[in-house]
Amino acid sequence: MVSWENENKVAEYVKNSVVERVIPSIFRTRNLELMNTLVKQIILTPGQIVNVNHRSKTIGETRIVISNYLKYLETTMVVRALANYRPSTASSSRKLKKYYPATSSPTFAYSKRDFYEKTGAVLETYVVNALDAGYYFRDERREVDVVLTDDGLTLVEVKESVGHGDVAKIAELARVLKARKAVIISHDQEFVENNVQIVPAYSLENTACCGG
Repeated sequence: MVSWENENKVAEYVKNSVVERVIPSIFRTRNLELMNTLVKQIILTPGQIVNVNHRSKTIGETRIVISNYLKYLETTMVVRALANYRPSTASSSRKLKKYYPATSSPTFAYSKRDFYEKTGAVLETYVVNALDAGYYFRDERREVDVVLTDDGLTLVEVKESVGHGDVAKIAELARVLKARKAVIISHDQEFVENNVQIVPAYSLENTACCGG
């Protein structure tokens, strides 16, 4: 594995080694331009919800091809996909997945400006991967960044700066979804309010805030 200390090598590794060599050799992909487009969009816009039908029309490729290419990126651990959790069936929707880079390093490597201008998205990428997340939740009125399903539901929202309104929103959603726990990961704040735990990101991997 390439050293992540050199941002240029990170971008080169993702593009030249994974996208242009590993994936084509394993999955027999041919459209490298499409693969590079998908990778760059996800890396520079972490947490975007990919509508395959819409993407098919704008890119000019079939839904099946785009879906397959996204699966290849997941399989080779270039990106991580979160499915929309469906509480009514205790399942998830395979449509409208959210995609993140498998680490925040490629965002810095591809564009330092995006890395520093989109610090909230970069923080969200870190949290999603640190928690090994597989689900988010979104309906017509509400959304939360991460839903953890081990040992009951835990809702996790990511906010650089947390206000009382943020706490109230996730507390209400926790009641609606009958979640066991609600947590907000902040940049550096730490407190408890309305049964919601606010935790600084730097302590995330050293605490059991989102676990059992």
